[in-house]
Amino acid sequence: MRILFVTDSLGPWQTGLPVQSAHALARMAQREGHQVLVVVAMRAAGALPSAACAAAPEVVPGLEADAPLHLLDGVPLLRWDLDGPGTVDDPLAHWLPMARFDVAHAVVTPPMLMCLGWLPSAERPLLLGLAGLPSEPVDAASQRLLRQVDLCLAPSDHAAARWRLALPDLAVRTLAHGVDLLGLLQAHAIGMAETRTPTLVCIADPLDHRSGVQALLQALLRVDRPELRLRVLCTGPSMPSRAPALAAMAAADPRVRLEPAQGPGLLSLAGAVDAVCVPSRVPLDFSLPVHDAAVLGLPCLVSDLGAQAESARRYGVGRPLPAGDVAAWAAAIEAWATVQGDRAAEPFQGDVPLRIEEQAFLCQGHFQELLYRKQRV
Repeated sequence: MRILFVTDSLGPWQTGLPVQSAHALARMAQREGHQVLVVVAMRAAGALPSAACAAAPEVVPGLEADAPLHLLDGVPLLRWDLDGPGTVDDPLAHWLPMARFDVAHAVVTPPMLMCLGWLPSAERPLLLGLAGLPSEPVDAASQRLLRQVDLCLAPSDHAAARWRLALPDLAVRTLAHGVDLLGLLQAHAIGMAETRTPTLVCIADPLDHRSGVQALLQALLRVDRPELRLRVLCTGPSMPSRAPALAAMAAADPRVRLEPAQGPGLLSLAGAVDAVCVPSRVPLDFSLPVHDAAVLGLPCLVSDLGAQAESARRYGVGRPLPAGDVAAWAAAIEAWATVQGDRAAEPFQGDVPLRIEEQAFLCQGHFQELLYRKQRV
């Protein structure tokens, strides 16, 4: 099977869950013997990861575009330069509908649904991994694009319900993003040998007021425990120059450290964390840190909203807290710190989150189902 993956990376590559998910699914499909290509829609300021090396252009026959092909972990990547909202690089846009792929799988955020316009499902099955929640109401252009999708996959029941409410005729099923089970456990086992202070971690964009990071810092200030540490892994633009007020707040508490995120989940820091904080003041469509924490048996402090609360309850990793309630979050941090010294991580308590291999297997099952439908028409 020849599978085309289309995704977007509008921020730093390493922190984007859609692009990492598409790359992981392509890698799994490649291991099963399928031919794959990942097309990454990027702004002019964006960049593919430095680990991606240039490859021979003839790997994608028939394409005459300035964008070079790259390889990352053996997976071919093609950058799709976005000149601005609603515009794309013409050679690639004209090539995509004509390329002889059997199926297309787009994993894009709502602002990038325009990419679907170059993937007509009349020629091949089109699967859409919904990354993000719908706007209210969904604009007419997005509705037209979504109607050509054969099947949509939402990463949580909460996200699926929101999309069904916004577009009742949309075919939506739930399929969570998979976790890298072996990678997490190996990294955690190495980190367990470290001697360190109790550490909380929060992966968020501090520049976004909806992230809840400011309330989290205020809550920590109320907790009189000098031994604690809080690592805020920033997924947005570089800190602290873009947010001097927040940087000043963090600098006032020596227990807090702002640093760039190395990914959307805990893989790069497993073993160096004891609890996960997801203080978002808005519902999320999916929270990879909560799923990673469930694998590692780490407690979570999450706002009682959206998929973050849904996952915390399902996997029994923590009691959701009122979003933005500084007093409640301070009390929860204090309670965690009180028992943390007497509690070791206990992996696999309750359900185990979906693994990336299982997600890829289920996606390929959807591909086969959609191909069968096309052949019957």
